[in-house]
Amino acid sequence: MCYFWGGWGDLSAAPAYDRIVWTNRNGIFICKLVWLMTIKSLRSVLFIAFEKGRINGRFIRSVRQALEQYSLHTRLVCVKMTVLEGLERRQRQHVRMEKSEPGRRGGQPFVKGAWRPAQPWTGCICRFDFGALLLCALIGSMTAKSRKVYSKSGFTGQLVMADNCPFGYGNEICRIKERIMKKGERAEGRVSEVKFPNKALVQCEDGSICSVKNGLPGQKVSFVVKKVRKGRAEGQLLEVLEPAEYETDSPCPHFGACGGCSYQTVPYEIQLALKEKQVKMLLEPVLEKQKGTYRWESIRPNPQVYGYRNKMEFSFGDGIKGGPLELGLHKKGSFYDIVTVSECRIVDEDYRNIVKAILAYFRERGVSFYHRLRHTGYLRHLLVRKAGKTGEILIALVTTTQETHDLTALKDTLLSLPLHGKITGILHTKNDAVSDTIKSDETIVLYGKDYFYEELLGLQFKISQFSFFQTNSRGAEVLYRTARELIGEVGKSRDGKPDQILFDLYSGTGTIAQMMAPVVKKVIGVEIVEEAVEAARENAKRNGLQNCEFIAGDVLKVLDTIEEKPDFIILDPPRDGIHPKALQKIIAYGVDRILYISCKPTSLARDLEVFLAMGYEAENVTMVDMFSGTVHVEAVVLMSQVKS
Repeated sequence: MCYFWGGWGDLSAAPAYDRIVWTNRNGIFICKLVWLMTIKSLRSVLFIAFEKGRINGRFIRSVRQALEQYSLHTRLVCVKMTVLEGLERRQRQHVRMEKSEPGRRGGQPFVKGAWRPAQPWTGCICRFDFGALLLCALIGSMTAKSRKVYSKSGFTGQLVMADNCPFGYGNEICRIKERIMKKGERAEGRVSEVKFPNKALVQCEDGSICSVKNGLPGQKVSFVVKKVRKGRAEGQLLEVLEPAEYETDSPCPHFGACGGCSYQTVPYEIQLALKEKQVKMLLEPVLEKQKGTYRWESIRPNPQVYGYRNKMEFSFGDGIKGGPLELGLHKKGSFYDIVTVSECRIVDEDYRNIVKAILAYFRERGVSFYHRLRHTGYLRHLLVRKAGKTGEILIALVTTTQETHDLTALKDTLLSLPLHGKITGILHTKNDAVSDTIKSDETIVLYGKDYFYEELLGLQFKISQFSFFQTNSRGAEVLYRTARELIGEVGKSRDGKPDQILFDLYSGTGTIAQMMAPVVKKVIGVEIVEEAVEAARENAKRNGLQNCEFIAGDVLKVLDTIEEKPDFIILDPPRDGIHPKALQKIIAYGVDRILYISCKPTSLARDLEVFLAMGYEAENVTMVDMFSGTVHVEAVVLMSQVKS
């Protein structure tokens, strides 16, 4: 049975969608009918605010007859606001979107705002007595009792796009997962979409949904369920049974085994579209809460699709237990097994030649690698950094102190390699820490110096083995140029000189701070890595910038010690985002504009929620792809304070 804007319609008008649609003051409700709906359910929940007010008994009986006849279909039609554009004003008043307010009856809705694509049960969900009805609302409040019933119902759902929905443009279908998958269950399905970061939603034939990593939209895959949490299944990809239509052969022979890349079989234009869609799915539901408008710019492509990385951390290990020594990246889904990536495509030929030479050197001599479980062995990591502009190369071999080896022959081997760049330093870094991270207990310079220089946007930067620096030099220029464009003109005093103070928080080696120094009165950069702060000070001095101050320490603590008040703040935090207490201190400055650069959009979405709640709104959102072939992307948001 179909309910259109004037009355009940014949199901034959849309045989593929068995549904009942009605309206109330909180929005448009669309039902998937599981069993019969009781008169009690209708009277207690359903209120038709169309023309005649409350429904009568005759109307209820006609609905019940319809439910008895059409109760086996498994689809929900979810109508978006675009459907309302053609309605008359009088009708529109009855279906307008209203948000519940804290403290009022019903409390907060499950999700505020408009429908989110591919979000589980966006809106209000109710399940009533006898398992009679599932109710999915665009926007609506839910009573505490309804929440309690829903939480025990075990029903979950997922939005997928509809190709032939009779309601027209902008509609979506919500399919009900009619059973909860069990741990250890093996199944097959097709990937309907991918969420950031690389979480594929696999739709099975029975309507059940499982989230797995490393899938692509359109692929048919097999998987095994690893865990079920709150009715949502999470699994491990076993095999790609059918590739997506757009996939091509990978240019990298290690793709599939290596865990470094996920999109090597995807044409670059489609990679950009996938990344932009994923970021949009994360940020749009947050940004829709603000009253003001914002500009969404298309993603900016990587200027160098292959061979773009200026830093790689390789690991020593074995590919199989007891196998030969390997030097490369971890196998996909493995913490211990290593794949030798001698033909990796995201680095240039110099990296590949260095990896081959060092691996051959230690294989020939039978040197052991550090075993991560037994904590025994010698070889741990190989760190290689190469400047994209100057071509200078820094090589650091990381070992334990459990064995002693003369590395003079290794140094001579590396210096004799026919490289396009120039080796400026070879280091031996000793690390006896149990954790599998690269750090230094002691560093010995085997050749040259322990740093090199890189150039960005006309500025020169000194970089050491542990300095934070964007891993794509040419992509970093696009990113910082984008940031400079968004910031635009800054304030000046009457004599034409800059009079604003800028805070660059999480400043690294001071790249953004030095880029902005010529157009502001003073830049204060805060960075927790002391080595990076020392490099930033040297970089500023080398570039002739006298108005840069860099402070070593945690942003949360350092902000309490700075006497100056900023006029503008730039944030470029690590992947986990900004500490909640530090975020409150940043907002307390009350600056007019804030620029947030994020390498992890999920952290950005979380922090944006706080900014919007505290009186800021986004002006501009854009993305820069600096990591082609992978799932990662940089997002840049310019925010301004809302003036009351």
